Amino acid sequence: MADWLLQHAQVHLSDPVRYANGVSHWQAFFAVEQSSGRLLGPPTVADINSVLMERFHTWHAAQGVSTSTIARDTAALRQPLNWAWKKRNLIPSAPFVPDPRNKSEPRELVYTVDQVAAFLEAAWALEERRHIHMFTMIMLSTNARVEAALELDKDTQHRGGLLYFNAPGRAQTKKRRSIVLVCPTLAPWLDL
Repeated sequence: MADWLLQHAQVHLSDPVRYANGVSHWQAFFAVEQSSGRLLGPPTVADINSVLMERFHTWHAAQGVSTSTIARDTAALRQPLNWAWKKRNLIPSAPFVPDPRNKSEPRELVYTVDQVAAFLEAAWALEERRHIHMFTMIMLSTNARVEAALELDKDTQHRGGLLYFNAPGRAQTKKRRSIVLVCPTLAPWLDL
C-alpha cells in the first residue's frame, strides 16, 4: 500500500490524500486485528479474504462512517493489490475485494434552470469568484471531466472554435480527453 501511494497515487491520481486517509484506516483496522489475535503478524496478501473484508466493513460502520466512505476505503486496499499484481508483477494474483453490502447508488441531483442561473449570477457578482463561473460554464457546456476542465488553458487549448481538453504535450490516457465544438453558450465567455 505504501509503494502504491508513493509510486502511483501521488503521481497519477487527482486526490491522493483521500487514498492516504483510506490506507490509514486500514492500518488502524489491521492493528485491531493483530491485538485481537485474528492476525498473527503484519497483514499479508494471503490474509485478504471475504471474512476479513466483512470484519473491516463492520468495524468501519461501527465508527459511524457512511457506506460510501467504507466503499472508498475498500478501494484503498483493492487498488494497491491490483496495481501490485497487474502493473508491477509483485504478487501472482490479487484477491477479490468486495464492496460493502448495501452500497448506496449515486444520488441524482437535478438543478432547475433558475437554480443554475442563481449560482452563475452569484459566481459572477464577485471578481474573486469568476473562475467558478467559468468552470461552471465549461462543465455545463461540454460535459468534460472535472480534472480536464480545471486544467484547461484557454490560450493554448481553444483554437478554431474547438476545445482540446488534452493539452499540447500531454500524453493521451485511456480515459481519452476529447475535442469538443465550442457551443454558443460558452463561446462569449472564452473570449473574455
